[in-house]
Amino acid sequence: MSKKRNAWAKFKTRNRHVDLRGPILHDGSHQKKDIPYSQYLFTKHWIVVRRLALERANHRCSICESTHSLQVHHLTYDNLWHEYANDLTVLCDSCHTMLHASTGR
Repeated sequence: MSKKRNAWAKFKTRNRHVDLRGPILHDGSHQKKDIPYSQYLFTKHWIVVRRLALERANHRCSICESTHSLQVHHLTYDNLWHEYANDLTVLCDSCHTMLHASTGR
């Protein structure tokens, strides 16, 4: 099994039972707003939440620990505007592509 596939299997196991500790950012923007997701990614709220997620992950991919081309991926869109820590994961481009291929989304 390749090194990246081993890392992917560990990631899925490790993230199966993550504690909910409340929304990442308590900034009063807890109401779900009716804007397209593509616009949401440019809001001040998302920019701060994204930065906090990257810091929490030590600016490393959650699967392969790469530090290049990092993206913060929503594992669920149910909590937009009040994301929990386990709603997000940091992935490099390669692992992000692999995640979407494996989930079909």
